[in-house]
Amino acid sequence: MDEIAIDGYLEDGSVITARYHLEHCQGQHRLSVDLASNHLSLFQENESPTVLKVECDSESALQRLQVTYVTRLENYDRVLLPDTGRWFMDCSQPISAWRFSGQTQTRVNSMKTPLFIFSRIGSSTHHAIGIISPPGEMNTAIQEPSSNRALNVHFRRLRIEFNIEHCAQVSGNSRRGETSYPIWIFIDKTQTQEHWTHVVRRYSQLEREKLSLSYADVDGALLPYWCTWVDWSSDQVNQQLVLDNMRAASQLGISNIIIDDGWFGPGLDSAYETNLNIGDWIPDPCKYEGFGQMIREAHDLGLKVILWCAPHAIGLSSQAYKTHRSMLIADRDGRPILNPTMFYSLCFRNPQARDIMVSVVDSLVQRFDIDGFKYDLFNWIPDEECRSPQHSHDLISAIEGLENVLKRAWEITSSPRRPMIIELKQDYAPPPFAVMGTVVRAGDAPFASQTNLMRTAWLQARGVPVLNDYQTFSTDSSAEEVCVIGLRMIASGVPAWGRNLTLLSAAQSAVLTNLHTWYKDLLEAGASAERVQDSDGSFIMHLSSGRKVVFSLDQDCVTHVASDVDHVVNASLGSCVYLQSDYPRVAISVHSLIDGSTREAVERLGPGVSRLKLAPGCVAKLDTMQESGVLG
Repeated sequence: MDEIAIDGYLEDGSVITARYHLEHCQGQHRLSVDLASNHLSLFQENESPTVLKVECDSESALQRLQVTYVTRLENYDRVLLPDTGRWFMDCSQPISAWRFSGQTQTRVNSMKTPLFIFSRIGSSTHHAIGIISPPGEMNTAIQEPSSNRALNVHFRRLRIEFNIEHCAQVSGNSRRGETSYPIWIFIDKTQTQEHWTHVVRRYSQLEREKLSLSYADVDGALLPYWCTWVDWSSDQVNQQLVLDNMRAASQLGISNIIIDDGWFGPGLDSAYETNLNIGDWIPDPCKYEGFGQMIREAHDLGLKVILWCAPHAIGLSSQAYKTHRSMLIADRDGRPILNPTMFYSLCFRNPQARDIMVSVVDSLVQRFDIDGFKYDLFNWIPDEECRSPQHSHDLISAIEGLENVLKRAWEITSSPRRPMIIELKQDYAPPPFAVMGTVVRAGDAPFASQTNLMRTAWLQARGVPVLNDYQTFSTDSSAEEVCVIGLRMIASGVPAWGRNLTLLSAAQSAVLTNLHTWYKDLLEAGASAERVQDSDGSFIMHLSSGRKVVFSLDQDCVTHVASDVDHVVNASLGSCVYLQSDYPRVAISVHSLIDGSTREAVERLGPGVSRLKLAPGCVAKLDTMQESGVLG
């Protein structure tokens, strides 16, 4: 039997409390009251997973809500803590989770998903507990097991605590006009052998339903990307370099070009002693002698241009610093707070500062014929709370301030006459924020394809449209290695590159062309942004016909092939894939993404586990009742 405690801290200084028991018996979950409250209550809305709605009807405004959940401690193989999806793998071992989890903060620079997942021996997901609520500041912690001078587990309790801040403002008329704070407790207990991402997916589906979230479909947003960031320092990037790579990109099947940090002057990769002029947003004439002409040439090549922008960022050498210094996040003496990347930030809690940020976006849209923005650096907003005496605050929550800015910017960039591609990053794009963009990029992971895959897997489970971080490879990387990097990206989202495209070998160029042609064929066949991770070694892509493509990413894992799977892709460097099917299948053709060739094949598979001989980067077409003519 689990225990749930709810404590509401009110504006008048009083505390209201309610206590409940949740009994699990033969798949049924029964909620009972232990300590009742006239003003704070739980209502069960769903059985499996269990969804409990918190309701508060006190006369005094609710300032903070604390939810404490206690259950029996078990043997666990893996623990997933609240995270943005960028660092969750670092503390996935139970002892690391008990030792280092401490208190996890959700703030404007790191909007973590308030969800804990505990997997029992054999990695069958056993228990998950989370909170669904509008975005806002929150503290989460594992209070037991705890460590003082030693790790204390003899109480055999798992106690988790959620502290939701600023409830009064979030529930008031400032944002949503609701009279009570909408919050649900998500509890998922299952004994089935399923991947942890399925639990995150169930949580995220409920979140979208409760918060009424849906994503925009902007033409071209799912097509391949190239970015100026990875293979060069920002001081090396100039108009000629961009033009040369744009021309190569158009030949390789890449459609979207990102002009990244440094197009206006020194970038964040400059030496620390370099003063930044970020905030003025004027093309550097030493790098770009004809910025508008470069954009026009990109359009002539059939490409879209996406411009990097951090509308809150102000560098010491910028004119914006002199003009807007009083609007910066500052300490109580009015000294602006310099973040570790050596720029200042406009204050999201001040209405005039938010107006300035929105005006940056509007001005760039008016001045340049661009096709979208990459919004960046919100993860570098200072941790310190603004206490500046030089400007006022109309909001308590900086997260609410960022939401206000993104929403108003989205109104500018989502005009039916000129809909734009908007890239956000996973640090600050949980689903309620992802709806104000078109793709969410995984955190920086160049030269780390496997890390990028893990981060995109989290984003896919969260149900947002996923853009891979820009991948690169060495000059002497084999065609097979390049193909695996590309297939890992296609398996988990939209492919994106940061490679110098003018230095590719003939074999590397052929692979990229084949990959992008095949990927676009998948989009034509109805592939969406969604992927489903079936195991640590396989992803599934759904087509509009109801058929599926399965990516096998680990040569040592067995990949399940359901009856609606048409194609199996070897996205590893192994020479075969192991497939498990409930009835006999036949591989009738093999298409190589290495050299573009297609050959007939007759190899019978299953039922049970079969070994299919399949070279790296090859796609096997399986016998089906329905023809599929676009996948090779």
